[in-house]
Amino acid sequence: MSRPGDEMLAVISARQRLPWRAYRDAFDILHMRAVASRSGLTEPLGPLRSRSLRLLSELAHAELPPYDSPTTVAAAPTVLARVPRPGLPRAVLCGARDISTASLLRSVCSTFSASAKVVIATHPYSGGYAPSAVLVEADDESTLHLVSEQAGVHFASHPPAWSILSATASLASCEESLEWTSEPDPTWPRRDLDTSRLAFAASWDDHDIRFSEFKDPVTRRQVHRLWRGTSATLIDRYWGRWLLLRDRDIPVVLFDSDAQMLAIPATVPLPPLHARALTLFSGLAASRQSHLDNPSSQIDVYTGIPQEAAALLASKIDQPLTACHLER
Repeated sequence: MSRPGDEMLAVISARQRLPWRAYRDAFDILHMRAVASRSGLTEPLGPLRSRSLRLLSELAHAELPPYDSPTTVAAAPTVLARVPRPGLPRAVLCGARDISTASLLRSVCSTFSASAKVVIATHPYSGGYAPSAVLVEADDESTLHLVSEQAGVHFASHPPAWSILSATASLASCEESLEWTSEPDPTWPRRDLDTSRLAFAASWDDHDIRFSEFKDPVTRRQVHRLWRGTSATLIDRYWGRWLLLRDRDIPVVLFDSDAQMLAIPATVPLPPLHARALTLFSGLAASRQSHLDNPSSQIDVYTGIPQEAAALLASKIDQPLTACHLER
């Protein structure tokens, strides 16, 4: 495994914590190497950096500290996480790892003959570089326990996908914590969330309910404000988008119950822990695809999502599930 995603994870695992500049420099070197070998992605560098960082978080390899932290990314603890899927028991390797970890697991699994094996899965196209998925499949859960024990890796037998999704915050709890004021907006450059494109745009929104982004021209620091009539509140970028969609009654979540696939607009990502929970239902990154009704926009499609999980997520973000047929 020598692709940029695996190499970036190895760097983070070795360093444990990286400030933004160190992450940026390491990422750019790995990306340019991939471009030179004609295996690199062609997305603009800035969004590619950000998306690749988010993928590390969604796959539970890294933690993203708060916006004002001096650390941009920190390695997560190494763990074999049970994947809640039908069939043979399977667990995905999360957290810190180096490029030899898969070989170690193969060596351990070989002592169990045909009762356990390592599966290396390539993620679907996801808009960034994601480390290869390293999964262990066994005849029964007790064998997964033994494999993790011999490899010196903690085994999360209760699927973290369910634990995380159950524990995540809701839009209602976020809304309860907001403090509203009539103070005017900052005099910094402003962009509003355009609900027709689900993206921030320089053209201002004159609706009574709007969500705006402001950037300090000196420090480049961003703040986000949600307006309802004459009152406004500071709010997290993730939650602000979902609250605006709820307030303006705009459904955007697609669900294919037969295929157990759930889709979110790529420009309206879920809060990080909600996205991580959905990812851990399969252990694979969400695939980035063209929207069914609008090929010019994109959706992120999560797989292995049972009806109960989709309903729980929908209740957390206060969105209906729009039934559809999604392509694998």
